[in-house]
Amino acid sequence: ASKGLAGGGGVAHAPGEAGSVENGAASRAGHVDLLLSLHAWDTATVEALAAGVRLRAKAIVLVPCWHQERADQIAAGAKAGALPAAARWQPALAKGLLQHRLADVITDSLRAAALDSLGYQTDVLEFVSPEATARNLMIRAVATTAAASRRREAYARYRALADEWAVAPSLERLLGPLWPPQ
Repeated sequence: ASKGLAGGGGVAHAPGEAGSVENGAASRAGHVDLLLSLHAWDTATVEALAAGVRLRAKAIVLVPCWHQERADQIAAGAKAGALPAAARWQPALAKGLLQHRLADVITDSLRAAALDSLGYQTDVLEFVSPEATARNLMIRAVATTAAASRRREAYARYRALADEWAVAPSLERLLGPLWPPQ
């Protein structure tokens, strides 16, 4: 089905694969030009991000859909009184919907900072009208030859945000020896 869609979209030679991100990445050798993940649920976006990095994708485009992993970690940290950010963010943490939206922002901020720290030039943008869907954020990353100092600064921002919210993103585990970036 994906090959039919690719052909109809003017990209007849674009391979499409169905299955788990992990298995698809493991079955490929070398690099890929583009890794695209549309509306992946919960940690599937992070699995796609990690696969793109491991496959040395020239570009990674992610359209996250749901951020349950981070929302659960933030809720657990708030309940346990273990969030360094809790005092400043109490008005948002006290309301379920606001807490969840805040978790979305934190999650996507961590994803973008991680990509920056791995040498990608990353943009976060709205890709469709909010009238079409509330899940309209796209993370676009293009591989660069960023200076080591820029990558270190991005990693410091990533680490500060993760520590402030006392979260352990699964991205760190999924990247294996590529994390933390050198």
